[in-house]
Amino acid sequence: MDDRHRRQAFPRTALTALALAGVLLSACAPLQAPERAATPAVPAVPAAPAAQRLTLADGQLVLQVYRDGTLQRLGHNHIVSSTALSGWVELSDTQGAGRFRVELPVDSLVVDDAALRATAGADFSATVSETDRGGTRRNMLGPGLLDAATYPSIVAEGDLASRAGGEFQLPLRLWVKGVAHELLVPVTVRGSGAGFDIESHFIVTHAQLGLVPFSVAMGAIRVREDIAVTLRMRAAP
Repeated sequence: MDDRHRRQAFPRTALTALALAGVLLSACAPLQAPERAATPAVPAVPAAPAAQRLTLADGQLVLQVYRDGTLQRLGHNHIVSSTALSGWVELSDTQGAGRFRVELPVDSLVVDDAALRATAGADFSATVSETDRGGTRRNMLGPGLLDAATYPSIVAEGDLASRAGGEFQLPLRLWVKGVAHELLVPVTVRGSGAGFDIESHFIVTHAQLGLVPFSVAMGAIRVREDIAVTLRMRAAP
């Protein structure tokens, strides 16, 4: 990250959700569990005094993952979501310089919430059975993808250079399965004074998150490389 990007800052906090996105959407078929390695620790970040901190709350992460391959008709497009995001923005001066940290419990991810599918358009109009929803979630949380038992959280963190509102391209460090990935994502921040509403819409690829899309039958059924991400959060004292 260069200085030009670092000066674009506060909204960065929103992006934490990304991470999630990528891994989620395995298709509705069982996966082979890879050999597990020791869990790399995500560096701990000490908290600042309460007077210097804004709390991140009321967050929602929505991921749209699409089927692909010559036999894609046998699979489904899926929506993966969570409202369990939490974190803080630490302000070190009156201009808003500082840092942020956001955490997503992997086990909080929901597959194909009925209300979200109902408003997501034609690509998600097909009915997904409870069996397919359950199978997709097991695959997503299993050792072949997010490995929730070994890596229970996805963490986003970064430095802040400004608290100004507006639209930004923000650098973000995203920890997925114990590995840090550098991303640059668009964020919109609205509000001033007591609180800010943060929103982000972007596309992330499996490759950017160090992941390989789920695939069976020599690629005839697979998950598409790109994932559509929507993230909303509020930062307030």
